[in-house]
Amino acid sequence: SYVMNIEKNGGYSISYFPFNISTYNESGLWRFNNNKEIVTFTNANGNSSAIGNVWIIQRLKERELWMKTINSNNVTIEAHLIPF
Repeated sequence: SYVMNIEKNGGYSISYFPFNISTYNESGLWRFNNNKEIVTFTNANGNSSAIGNVWIIQRLKERELWMKTINSNNVTIEAHLIPF
């Protein structure tokens, strides 16, 4: 289970249960680049987000956000987010 809340005011929060070990929670700020092709997440303590700092937007609609990033192991991660 993975829940991400993205607020219009620039805030975000994430909650998920990695590896079924314990719940992970994070909050911080997000922002677009100038042409809205990239979104950057910075957690509340000023560090890169645990989900990845820089995401390339593949699809952005009112009720959909598709984005991808490349992690430190050079693995591409793609997320398709929809409201529930």
